Formats: sequence, structure tokens, C-alpha cells
Amino acid sequence: MLLIRFHGRGSEVGKGKPGGAAVRSYVSAPSDEQVLMVSVCCTSYNHERFISQCLDGVLAQKTSFPFEILVHDDASTDGTAELIRGYAKRHPHLVKPIFQVDNQYSRGRSINPEFNFLRAKGKYIAICEGDDVWVDPLKLQAQVDFLEANPSFALCFTDAKTIDESGKVLAPLHATKRDLSATELQLTASIFTLTACFRHVFEEWPREFANVRYGDLAIWSMLGDHGAGKYMGDIGASLYRRHRGGLHSAASLRRRRQMALETAAGLYSYRLRIGQQSLADRHLEDVFVHTCSQLGVCGFWKMARRAFKHYVNRIFR
Repeated sequence: MLLIRFHGRGSEVGKGKPGGAAVRSYVSAPSDEQVLMVSVCCTSYNHERFISQCLDGVLAQKTSFPFEILVHDDASTDGTAELIRGYAKRHPHLVKPIFQVDNQYSRGRSINPEFNFLRAKGKYIAICEGDDVWVDPLKLQAQVDFLEANPSFALCFTDAKTIDESGKVLAPLHATKRDLSATELQLTASIFTLTACFRHVFEEWPREFANVRYGDLAIWSMLGDHGAGKYMGDIGASLYRRHRGGLHSAASLRRRRQMALETAAGLYSYRLRIGQQSLADRHLEDVFVHTCSQLGVCGFWKMARRAFKHYVNRIFR
């Protein structure tokens, strides 16, 4: 049974209603008086089978405010770029693409922070990767309403479900389903990127994050400097897709642990540079943990056990 479908629920999200003016789908250009509230950032690479579902889910958002859709295609070799061009042609005021000639992720670039955040004009940022799907058409409205009314929160996030290439729901996700303090965000938290909407506080991307592969953890950490995180369980769950071409889901265990190590090292260096020693020390602990995990994946512990056994045999023979 396919789960991918869009649904409308009037003006309600669970038991709460988005406040303010009546909501509608923004398919026309905003007037000069309207403030661009959200920059939706989308990255794609060989997402020909999925990009239409992603963009349709964003375009289906019913809001009382205008938003923009910043799409970055990282030199796809399939038909993804052509599909994006079609959306940009039909919605030129909404869909604003970048088409790379050479793949930037493989060169160590942080795609959303470096190519989308720095051109974002919205007061808030939301992310939906090219293989993921927003299902609730009132997601953005509810999240923006909350952030507007609660300045002590830097971001809000929702639940998510995992789907496969065909859209079938997989095992439940083990993600955070509670509010997060600012400190918890600073120390990195388990939030699915496609569910978050957050304040645009990114004037630059710290140089220490150049090799950070889990950019979302760096984003949450920086947002923790500006406030707490709100879990909004009344919003319909978004769909996170696992497939063979996914950057994370297709990575080996060894590669994922290496990415975690690089991320912790980048966060440690950043906090150390800006004088936050206590946070730097916590990230240094993560560096140690991930280093031990990586050594284990590389067979270090197996070799250590073999050497220890050989040493014991020599002593007690």
C-alpha cells in the first residue's frame, strides 16, 4: 500500500489552528508589501523518481504568507535537472534553482548552508530534500505561527515516518518526540531535517564546518545559541525516504561513523574558537567516542584481542 498522498484538513492541524489570516496555496507572486516568511531549501542529486513528489508537497502548503523554494541540483546525471527546470518555468516566483556542473558534495561542500542559506531571503528556513515528502499542507503555517508567537524558541520540528523507494512505510523512526532545551541543541540533537522550521540566523558558515558531513547537527548546534526547540506532534508526519542512492542510507557503517567523527571534530573546533570551553569539552568527548567506534569498525579491537591473547599465552605457557 502506497502512503504518499496529500491530504487537506480544513484550517486545523490536530487540535490547534494556525492563527492569523486565512491560509491558501501560494501559487502567485507576493505583493511588494508582503514579507517573505520562509525559504524552503531543497537539495537534489539523481532524484528523478522523487523530486516531483518533493516539490508538489512544498507547493501544496497553504499559508497566509509568501515563501520561496530554493533548489540546488548537485550535477545530477539523470533527468532531475529537467524536472526542476519545468517547475521553475511554471512557478518562476517560487522555485529558484541552482544547477551545478560539477558535484559539490563530493568536494566536501555543505550544500544547504553554503548554497541555499546564504541566498535565502526568508525570516525562517525549512528543509525538504529532493527524495523526501511533506504530507501535511499546513506544516509551514503551524510552524511559523508558533515561532512568531514564541521568540524564545529557535526552531520547531515534527514527527516523521520512513518510507522506501516505492513509498511503503518501513520501521518506526527513533527520533526525538519532546521539546529540547537550548543546551541540548548546542550538543546536537536527533531531529529529522525535513521536519524542522527554524529562524534564519546564518550570515556565514563557520570555517570549522568545512569537513562536517552531518550538517544538520551543526545547524541544530548553532540554533541552540538562539533558543530552544519545540516538538509539534499535532502536525502530520513528513516522509523520510531510504533508498540505495541516499547519501546517508546508502553509506556503510564505517562511513557513517567517520562522518560522525568529522562532525564532532568540527563542532569542537568551532566552540573552542569562539571561547565556549565547556561546550567544546563536551564535543571533545564525542570525538573520543566516535574515534573508538571507528577503530572498532576498522578491526582495531579484533587485532587488540589477538595481540592480548598472544601476550597472555607467552606469559602463562
